[in-house]
Amino acid sequence: MRRTPVSNDAAMADGVDLLLRRFRGLGLEMPVSPAAVRPSTKTPIEVTYLVASIDARPEIRAVADFRCSGVNDEIEINAGFVAAKAAGKSCKVQMSSGGFHTADGIICDSGSGSGSGSGSSWLEGAGIGITTIFYDDGDWPAGTSPIEVVDWHGRASNFSIMPESECN
Repeated sequence: MRRTPVSNDAAMADGVDLLLRRFRGLGLEMPVSPAAVRPSTKTPIEVTYLVASIDARPEIRAVADFRCSGVNDEIEINAGFVAAKAAGKSCKVQMSSGGFHTADGIICDSGSGSGSGSGSSWLEGAGIGITTIFYDDGDWPAGTSPIEVVDWHGRASNFSIMPESECN
């Protein structure tokens, strides 16, 4: 039996369509196994903000809550956490594919729950090697991290991080 090759363009279009529906609530139901549902003591994520890199697809940039310029992108990434903090909500800041160029730190702190640092704040990429945070290695203090997770139930995952000097 001969298999029909899948076009990368078709697969990309399907992926973009899935992402757009997911972030805009257009009725896509995500399948969940009853065995995977378990009670949690973690603060639930109440709001998700999409941050698009300078080189994200136009369809993604069009629907993003925050659009990066390729310079000081930590401002747009941190803006999602600031917006959640102002509303008293726990949040997830979802970064698109592409490169994010930062000159200062990213602070994962929604300030939700009983006080700052007690809620949930997630910084999530589209995948390792797909989303990359480039930090300014010329000015970065030794022994510190470009990303600080403050919230008790916070996390940062699914992205690569490397010095700006390694950006092609």
